[in-house]
Amino acid sequence: MNIQLISNIAIAAVTVIFLIVGIVWGLKRGVMRSLFRLVTILAAAVIAYFISMGLTTRFYPQIQVAVETLATKGGELVAEFTNASPSAVDFIVNLACALVAPLLYTLLFCILRPLLWFVYAALCMFLPSKKKHPVSGLSRFLGVAVSTVGCFVIVISLLMPMAGYMKLASGVYSDVKASGVVSTESMPADLEEQLTTAANAKSVGLVDKLGGEYLFSRLSTASGVDIRAELDSLLNLIPAVMRLSEINFEAMFDDSENVDLSPIKDDLIPAVDNAEELKCILAELLAYAGGKWLRDETAFGFDIKASLPAEYEGTLDAVLVRLEKTTAATVTTDLTDLVNTVETIADTYTYLYCVGDKSNTMTQEELQGAMSDILKGLTPGSAELVSQAVTSTLVENALVGTNTGAIADLVSDSLTEIATLTDEEKEAEAAAINNLISYTSSVRKDDVKPEEVVDTLLESQTVQNVIQDKGTIKEGETEPETKIAVSEKQMTAMEAAIAEKELTATPEELATLEALRNMLYVATPTTPETPPETETEPETSETETPVGEETETP
Repeated sequence: MNIQLISNIAIAAVTVIFLIVGIVWGLKRGVMRSLFRLVTILAAAVIAYFISMGLTTRFYPQIQVAVETLATKGGELVAEFTNASPSAVDFIVNLACALVAPLLYTLLFCILRPLLWFVYAALCMFLPSKKKHPVSGLSRFLGVAVSTVGCFVIVISLLMPMAGYMKLASGVYSDVKASGVVSTESMPADLEEQLTTAANAKSVGLVDKLGGEYLFSRLSTASGVDIRAELDSLLNLIPAVMRLSEINFEAMFDDSENVDLSPIKDDLIPAVDNAEELKCILAELLAYAGGKWLRDETAFGFDIKASLPAEYEGTLDAVLVRLEKTTAATVTTDLTDLVNTVETIADTYTYLYCVGDKSNTMTQEELQGAMSDILKGLTPGSAELVSQAVTSTLVENALVGTNTGAIADLVSDSLTEIATLTDEEKEAEAAAINNLISYTSSVRKDDVKPEEVVDTLLESQTVQNVIQDKGTIKEGETEPETKIAVSEKQMTAMEAAIAEKELTATPEELATLEALRNMLYVATPTTPETPPETETEPETSETETPVGEETETP
């Protein structure tokens, strides 16, 4: 099938036929009758134009109801989608109206043109009879010219949809092919080339130059949308949606799964970034889902809180509160921050689990690498949300015993500033935070030497600032805001490490070391230590009987 050949033949055939008809009509009718017929043809075109423009507005509510009814028959998920986003329904209706309007115009023109022939006949009654006053040669010549104009109006009205749809198909076919929404395996391999060639053919160009392009553009934008731009946006979105469907959201916080959320950041967000209509739809869907998830309800078949371990249920509340209020102006930023937050929190859960699990064999170097990955995933927009989640996780799970609140404060206050640093700068921050958490963890405290803790803290400007702020004794007080409990053995070792470092420390480092010293205190044991078990001799009232000997029964 050669699309270019078919379109050229169709356009040429219609044009030649009506030109011949126009010449015959002009010769036969003369100038006045041809002029009356031209008036009725133009009237048919104008009436068809305004009716087709008006019908899209007049029947908009009915079309909207029809779309919503079809959505309810499409399944629970489709119905929820349309209920959650009124803008989605408007978008579908507007797009449908934009596609149908050119065809509706041509249909109305074909109906009105023969109907208005009666008007032409009535006008001709005021003219003298051709039998009494034969048509002159000049009248016939002018009649041909006028009839030709009328025939061109007919040709444009009939061929305008085909030329417009062909150019539209040529422009979007590559996107349709890339989106996978239509199977292209059974289609000709050179279909894309044929469409492009046909759209650029002289015959299509002729229809456009005679007014077809302007007419198609006016009709297709009658509903207030740019059909080409919206189709491009929609087709760019489809691959992103298809990739999203492959994500197992329920496994996001499963240590054994590696859930990749890059389709949201790399596909979905860029697809809607420059499309205002799609931004509005996405904002409504996210606001709807955020509110549902915040109340621990299911949205679009998924409950994000249900995917969390029981003790983490409140961790994402800050993210969901923000998501519930998202708008078209903030949707891409909010969605980006949400993804970054969820990814970082998921990594943080794994990290904290490894820190607090007695059976875990990860080395301090591996834990530091895990913390480095967590910090590298931080963005300024998500830092506050992640900070709240990390604090909540530490406190709710008490992974560092009596120091939970203190470590949570130190880590939380560091994250916002760390988010603005480069990946290289975050390496030092990762070592400091990892050693701080590990040193005060009941499981990991023996893995970290006091001098290592001191060194990594002094290498991190961010953590230094936080320690100085939290560990400085305010005027009129006897102890700092934050206190970290250590064993007597840890206190002695830390004091020695601090004293050694003070010999070469800068004034700023001295302030950090003094603040750190102020924060440390020997914790009072909450439970008495269990004395070591000793083997006891079994109590026997009689002498053991040698093996193989029998005792006499009294």
